[in-house]
Amino acid sequence: QRFRKQYPGVEVCITTGTAEQAIRDVQNGKLDVGVVYAPTDRPDGEAIPCYELLYHEEFVLVAGKQHPLAKRTTVSLAEAVKYPFILYPKLSHIRRLFDRVLQRFDLSPQVIMEVENEEAMEKLIAIDIGIALLSKRRAVSDKVRQIRLRDLQFQCDVGLVFSSSEYLPPPVSEFARMCREAVNANS
Repeated sequence: QRFRKQYPGVEVCITTGTAEQAIRDVQNGKLDVGVVYAPTDRPDGEAIPCYELLYHEEFVLVAGKQHPLAKRTTVSLAEAVKYPFILYPKLSHIRRLFDRVLQRFDLSPQVIMEVENEEAMEKLIAIDIGIALLSKRRAVSDKVRQIRLRDLQFQCDVGLVFSSSEYLPPPVSEFARMCREAVNANS
């Protein structure tokens, strides 16, 4: 709202998707800036655009209030994978990180659904479709319960991607400044 007041002539278009898609859209000029989970695990040979860290996002296991795990404050990852999971799509950064963790622990969850939108995930969790890893900031509904994983602290970096660090148009520069302010105000 502040941005639109300051730049009423600038069209603001918000899209959701994977970090890879946002990065591609920034590189191809479809987007001026992207807010993404850190693009550190991009395939070899793929360029990483200019990236600026905003904050670290902690993820927690989330279950519906009626789920058997909802009475627990902590569980091991091995206990959690006994229940159906709702996960991010395989191409998402968070999913790739989680898949590597599962591989390290030699665990294989039953994935009953793949969803890229945390709001949709939270609604599915609330009606006991499955459990999921959600950002701690997102998992605050009174219909879900956060559960810490005893053997794993799962975090991702969140930042801005730009096509270049050399010149940012004033509206993009101002948007980035507002993002930094919002992060500092919530820290």
